[in-house]
Amino acid sequence: MSAGRHIVGRAVLSRGDGCYSGTLDLFGFRYGLVVTRSGDGVLIEAYDGPAIGLYRVPLLDDEREGQS
Repeated sequence: MSAGRHIVGRAVLSRGDGCYSGTLDLFGFRYGLVVTRSGDGVLIEAYDGPAIGLYRVPLLDDEREGQS
């Protein structure tokens, strides 16, 4: 990592059953992450989660999450 690089997000992933998984909060959105071995490398899967903080729109997000 170069000295001039700006970190925009980071997360510590918990060890799971054959993988590491957790969430990454990035620019007001939460992403789920799963990291598993794949051949000589790793497979990183990212999936979208709920909006957080100021990006959350309660009426819309509550409906999507099944809350009233």
